[in-house]
Amino acid sequence: MAYCDFPDNFRFGAATSSLQVEGSPLADGAGNTSWGVLAAQPGKIKDGTNFDMACDFYHRYPQDIAMMKDMGVDMFRFSINWARIFPEGYGKYNPRGMDFYKRLSEELLKNGITPFVTLHHWEVPQALEEKFGGWRSKETAKYFGEYAEKVGGELAGLVKNYFTVNEISNFTDACYNTKGGYFPPAMLCDKKTECQSVHNALLGHGLAVQALRRTSGADTEIGLAENLAVFIPAIETPENVEACKKACRQANAAKLTAICEGAYPEEYLRELGPDAPDHTEEEMRIISSPLDFLGLNIYCGQYALADPDGSANVLPFPEGFPVTQMHWGRVMPESLYWGIRECSELWHAPKFYITENGCATADQVLNGKVYDTERVMFLRSYMQNMLRACREGIDLAGYFAWSLLDNFEWREGLSRRFGLVRVDYETQQRTLKLSGDFYKEIIRTRKLV
Repeated sequence: MAYCDFPDNFRFGAATSSLQVEGSPLADGAGNTSWGVLAAQPGKIKDGTNFDMACDFYHRYPQDIAMMKDMGVDMFRFSINWARIFPEGYGKYNPRGMDFYKRLSEELLKNGITPFVTLHHWEVPQALEEKFGGWRSKETAKYFGEYAEKVGGELAGLVKNYFTVNEISNFTDACYNTKGGYFPPAMLCDKKTECQSVHNALLGHGLAVQALRRTSGADTEIGLAENLAVFIPAIETPENVEACKKACRQANAAKLTAICEGAYPEEYLRELGPDAPDHTEEEMRIISSPLDFLGLNIYCGQYALADPDGSANVLPFPEGFPVTQMHWGRVMPESLYWGIRECSELWHAPKFYITENGCATADQVLNGKVYDTERVMFLRSYMQNMLRACREGIDLAGYFAWSLLDNFEWREGLSRRFGLVRVDYETQQRTLKLSGDFYKEIIRTRKLV
């Protein structure tokens, strides 16, 4: 391949999540979620908004699919709201909720766009939280497997690509922890409970993989989307590269290492001591059910150098280091290359997708045009690093830009914009941004000059 060309089989996509774009969270018999409870509490969402309308994707999805088709996007990653399918998380099935996702999938296929479904993008049916303690309980893992089985059967013939879960931390140890949790239910727990919630989510992932294998067809491909902890060698010497790879394995011990290797690393369990999660060999076999791909959500990472003992010495960030509008959003284009490379060398997945990559910026609207030059710079520099991985022979199957639309950015509300498409939340008018035009041109030419 030429230096600036994408591989012939490389695919370009865009991503969203149900709660962030759909609106109408209780429509057609849907149940409430933990996020619905949080958003109803004054002061919990920073700008005082909620996701009752969001982007109104629940009603406007044909228009948004038409925009994707015009851009040349050939994959769309969206998530299913579990509480639309089972309002209480289990028990009585709600076919009206499933009908929406069937219509959405059919419309995508009609427009030549492949649907990629995420089963769980953070919103837990509130009934599961109240009855069982949410992901603190293995009951929730069991019911997640049953939900996956129903979805796989109902969408068979329409959907052939699934992500079980998105970013395990953000519906487990970010919700139940020793500081009270940032995301709902924002619960103060001991360390043992925090770690157990992560394990229970891994178990739910494994049960979902097995359920989808049973119901969704032999040609279905299954993975998960995880926000990888990435370590970047500040100087690319063999020692620094190896130290960063080891650090990546250990930092991801509670999630990807367990999933890909079928066991928690001994040093991880030793470090936790009595706080280590209760688990069995059979559960670890379920958790490590074979996958067809790994999805990586990569925005930033840590720079490091090797210490004399071979461990990674993480370097501090200096004052003034470039950052986007999100406090965590440091601009580190190399993280995309090193995240892909470290995963490939550690876990040898059949293939990889970049399932999220993007940034929140202060877009300028002038004479009806949306200029987000910061986002264009961000995408260009990150995609250059992605191409480096492709040139080195890593099987990177595709890239999903985060996000298709400006949307409800969790506890930031509507105040942060990640979209390639601007949404006027008062009128719901969509406008393709400069970054959308940039992405469209990359897709058209399959080059990054």
